[in-house]
Amino acid sequence: MGKSTYKLAAVVAWGNLFLASQRKNFSLEDINDASITLFGENTINSSIALFVLRENGIVPKNVSYLAGAANTQQLMLSDPEAIVLTAEPALTAARNRKPDIKGYSVNELYKNATGNEGFAQAGLFVKAELAAKRARTVDAYLEKVASSCFLCRNDIDLVAKAAAKLEILPNEKIARSALPNCTIYYMNAKDARLQIERTAEIDMKQFGGALPEEDFYYESR
Repeated sequence: MGKSTYKLAAVVAWGNLFLASQRKNFSLEDINDASITLFGENTINSSIALFVLRENGIVPKNVSYLAGAANTQQLMLSDPEAIVLTAEPALTAARNRKPDIKGYSVNELYKNATGNEGFAQAGLFVKAELAAKRARTVDAYLEKVASSCFLCRNDIDLVAKAAAKLEILPNEKIARSALPNCTIYYMNAKDARLQIERTAEIDMKQFGGALPEEDFYYESR
């Protein structure tokens, strides 16, 4: 929106959202004419959730919002009738306490609607001034991030152990179960541009009202 000098360096997460409930025999059809609770009002997460529901012919009666996935997780655990938008690893942690919880992947619904595997959910940004003055340092850091993202898909046991040790996740079991549903992989900004624009077109106000300009994208030296 012209208020930042940051550039997008890479997209690293492509959708970890789920529509979930501990209702008995919970199905997506249960959302029709029901009340649902999303998180992240006026963010890409809620925009995508509403988009995939609409595109798959699912129309909730009421939509309310809580601040984050941890909040909707608590609602789902405390109210057996609640239908919520949550995210990994919160979903796996909730299932650890209530095994009957069932979740439907927003990414699967997104694929049904668009043919795309995922949406541009989380990115890594770099200050333009830093990128200009210390490009080699920035690029070296980005290489390490890319390697870490690769491990998240190709050595889940190693990453699960690290996540538990660093207390990013409660334990290895939850980390091991949640990681595949976090859809983590590294794509540099230039290569991700088409997917970013497809995501932006779903709710343009999340991107300042227009598609990002060329100088929004950082390019490694």
